[in-house]
Amino acid sequence: MKRSINRGLSKLLFLPLIILMTFTSCQDEVIDITDPNERETLVANSTLANLMQNTSLRDGSFDNIIDNANCISINLPVTIIVNGIEITIDSEEDLAVIEAIFDQFSDDTDEIEIVFPITIILNDYTEVTINNLEELEQFIEECTGENEDDDDIECIDFQYPISISVFNAAFEVIETVTINSDEELYDFIEELDGGLLAGINFPVTMVKADGTTIVVNNNDELQAAIEAAEDACDEDDDNDYDDDDNNDIPVDDLNILCSNCTWTVDKLEIGDQNLEDQYEGYVFTFIPDGPVKVEDPNGTIYEGTWGLTENDNGIPALSINIPDLPDFNNELWLLHEIQDENGEIKVDFRSGIDRLRFEQLECDDNNPAVCPEEVVDSYLAECFWRAGFNGDNNFAEYEFYFNANQELVVQHSINDQEIVGTWMTSTNDGGATVITIELGEPLGDFNGEWTVIECDEGRVKIVMNDLYIVFERECEQDQCTQEQVDSYLVECVWNAVNYNGINDFNDWNLEFAADGTFTITNVNGTITAQWASSTTDDGVMIEFSGIDGTSDLQDMNGSWLVIECAEGRLKIVRGDQFIIIERNCETNTTCSETDVDSYLAECIWNVVSYNGSNDLIAFDMDFNTDGTLTITENGQTIDAMWSTSQTNDGVVVEFSNVAGANIQAISGAWLVTECAEDRLKMFNDPQDYIVIERNCN
Repeated sequence: MKRSINRGLSKLLFLPLIILMTFTSCQDEVIDITDPNERETLVANSTLANLMQNTSLRDGSFDNIIDNANCISINLPVTIIVNGIEITIDSEEDLAVIEAIFDQFSDDTDEIEIVFPITIILNDYTEVTINNLEELEQFIEECTGENEDDDDIECIDFQYPISISVFNAAFEVIETVTINSDEELYDFIEELDGGLLAGINFPVTMVKADGTTIVVNNNDELQAAIEAAEDACDEDDDNDYDDDDNNDIPVDDLNILCSNCTWTVDKLEIGDQNLEDQYEGYVFTFIPDGPVKVEDPNGTIYEGTWGLTENDNGIPALSINIPDLPDFNNELWLLHEIQDENGEIKVDFRSGIDRLRFEQLECDDNNPAVCPEEVVDSYLAECFWRAGFNGDNNFAEYEFYFNANQELVVQHSINDQEIVGTWMTSTNDGGATVITIELGEPLGDFNGEWTVIECDEGRVKIVMNDLYIVFERECEQDQCTQEQVDSYLVECVWNAVNYNGINDFNDWNLEFAADGTFTITNVNGTITAQWASSTTDDGVMIEFSGIDGTSDLQDMNGSWLVIECAEGRLKIVRGDQFIIIERNCETNTTCSETDVDSYLAECIWNVVSYNGSNDLIAFDMDFNTDGTLTITENGQTIDAMWSTSQTNDGVVVEFSNVAGANIQAISGAWLVTECAEDRLKMFNDPQDYIVIERNCN
């Protein structure tokens, strides 16, 4: 007989050997599936058993952003207070919400308060109820610190299910057990101490950290595979929640960044050794088209080659070959993160457990990110500019006019408030361009000497100590006639991308008809209302009426003045309120179920956005016409189901039996709100959405 193991499995399997041997008299219950001479037993406390158990330990580092402990994890859901905001974490994917709150401001103190009681899970899968912070800290103290050696092996995993045979002293099989998870494997090996005789039914597939697989055919090969992979990757057992940010830069842009500046070694870890101190003062110059030169503090020059490519997942990869500096040589330094803190840029590469991080030293004057004084002057003199202050959009409605006589005029685009001050550029001793600003309240925070760290004709970034301002240029739009506004609105679909400074209504599709009706559509359904335009002394007015009172957009009812007008973008105001709507001619909300079925059946699809994140983009989804869905990632395949149906609200796509980690987030029914041959946007409640795109390469 065959069954899956669980914690409730009959203790018969784990009785001491002397009891198991009593089964030899019941030959009708024995299944001898392998020549006993060819079997290899799995022995308690052997090297192999310990390696297997360490591979199956629960890794607690995934939620370190909450508990800072690698050997425990918090059982979800859990309610926490992040920087004063109470949220509930229902899944691992929700941890990104914490990071987003932390990332919102760079000059505040990030704090998490856990709402007790909670349940924690130890790395042996034991669950413990925790009633307060003091109890939790006792368990945290028992864990090893950041990136210290621990027992769990994270660089290789078993591909389940695997089969293990239980047999008697004559090596006759009395039970075949199917193991479906790390927890089940851990429990099984834990019970080997009870005298259990067992053997693995090979072959067994192992999955490495990079997604590649290896097939092993006996105990020796399995032990060798685990030992080889034990320290072959960065287990990421640290508490740096944002150490995976900004690695989606295009290779061409990374090439420009590397070759326009000189760099020093900020971190170099090879194996278990930290080597950066050996290379203090070494300056790297990456020359376009291949050469790299390194100068040490004594003036000695080392030469080699470098290059940038992409791996199969689209991540930039750096290749370095400097014969006299072999510590740096690697054909596949994968980009892990680019840090940009107030102009101090660090570029972090990883290769397994090895790590190389460069810190930017000096940039060439011709670098597009650093502009000479006269270039800054010419850019700022054109059009007007809007400012983001330390990532805050509180000043979004102020228009900055940098006049040629060093007069700085700032106008509020809604209430016509005007503030007049001064500006001037100069060059400091280090050769950097400095902008000096003097303004009255409420813009006093802009006053001071700011260093230009990024500059192009549409964007200028300046810093002062730990503060920064990003200016973005806008040029006055031509005033439109009523006829132009009418013709623009009836073309394609429009979205309210900014409603009084927020984009909460970006997922509403607005469709304007020439007969004066328009529809508002999102996951909650469709609202039919009315619109009309007119010409006044102030300009073109648009009036909305009949927007249902149950709609979040009911405040749109009334008359609005068009103050900015282009074929694809309108800005309308009413008193101190404003709306920016933008046109999307690729959006189609009227696909039939047949359309959706035919689109999905072609090529491979990827989830390019899950609530704004691309964490699921690596999963390839193949929609089969028989209703099965084949999902592949790094050579691993998940079999699921899909179906479509036509409802009053539109076409619904439903995913079921999605058993894989992370990608299981797509499970459930999703309403199609945007539809094109190669792109679908779908909601399963007002907040959760996915965007999938077709890949026919």
